Amino acid sequence: MSAHVKSEPNPMTIEAFLAWEGEGDTRHELVDGQIVAMSPPSRVHSRVTANLAARLENRLRPPCMVLVEAGIHPPERDDIYYQADLAIDCTPLTPDGREGTNPLVIVEILSPTTKSHDRGVKLADYRTIPSVQAILLVSSVACHVEYWRRDGAGWRVLDLIGRHTRLRLDPLELEVTLDEIYAGLDWLG
Repeated sequence: MSAHVKSEPNPMTIEAFLAWEGEGDTRHELVDGQIVAMSPPSRVHSRVTANLAARLENRLRPPCMVLVEAGIHPPERDDIYYQADLAIDCTPLTPDGREGTNPLVIVEILSPTTKSHDRGVKLADYRTIPSVQAILLVSSVACHVEYWRRDGAGWRVLDLIGRHTRLRLDPLELEVTLDEIYAGLDWLG
């Protein structure tokens, strides 16, 4: 993630951020009221995202759907709006397309430059969202997925390593292997 693009003396709200036109094709997030530009994803990052989106979408039952670059914001915060790589939401879409999300699953593909922010700041914020039942932190440099699963009032984490390992998303009763997630990236161990 790169440096702040726009520094405001007064923090920007989500409403103002969503109304902001942005700068070309650069993706942005709102972090503590400040606009932050996101680095373009690597080809490996894009491939892992596409593989996972395709596998999950093919196994979901309507109204559940995969959302790419899903807008996510923690409750009780008007100064944070993240762009998760993927989310699974079972809320029907509305015509204006700007509805809030109630994600069941959030996925972040960890890049070397963003993994600290994704694993630290974003993960903590995602866990405060009541609808979220699972969070996947998917490595882009190794065949490895951290599966955070809500367990009552707490969270459990499973480290899934190796191509033949199965990931079972309990809230949706679907499975995907790490080999499917990392298809086409045979050199990742």
